[in-house]
Amino acid sequence: MAETLAVLHGSLATLTNVSLPPVAALDATTQGAPGEGQLIHGDYAAANLIATTSGLKVVDFDECGQGSIEFEIGNTLYMVLFDAWHSGELDRYDRFRSWFLDAYQRAASVDVEDALLNEAIKVRARALRQWLATPTEAPIGIRTSSPEWRRQLQPFVAEVLS
Repeated sequence: MAETLAVLHGSLATLTNVSLPPVAALDATTQGAPGEGQLIHGDYAAANLIATTSGLKVVDFDECGQGSIEFEIGNTLYMVLFDAWHSGELDRYDRFRSWFLDAYQRAASVDVEDALLNEAIKVRARALRQWLATPTEAPIGIRTSSPEWRRQLQPFVAEVLS
């Protein structure tokens, strides 16, 4: 999964003539993610990968836009962090983060700073906090979720931002 993201970032970086706005989470907050911007997937997660005989294929580019690779990696970690928090298995997040970053950095031949990733996770949490406050302005997944689900997200956001 991490290696596929590194390859995707390398490919997207070559698309210099594409002009898209920032990904939704960056557009929702006045404090953008750290690092240089390029075209990124915007919603990279296991649910947006398909295993084929020739390897993993990335799908669902509807959140694609400008952002930093640090934000993209941080956003992926953010989603895993939420799943681990929600299930009460935070040690699973720690293991995934270590494995994912090691694999990404080897595949991309870059070093990604923990501080930048942690800030990117906070940027994503700030966007969710804003969307929870005004769901009519949120992406469709938040807009159409139940009020109960949105209430369950609030303590997670508060914990990430504390």
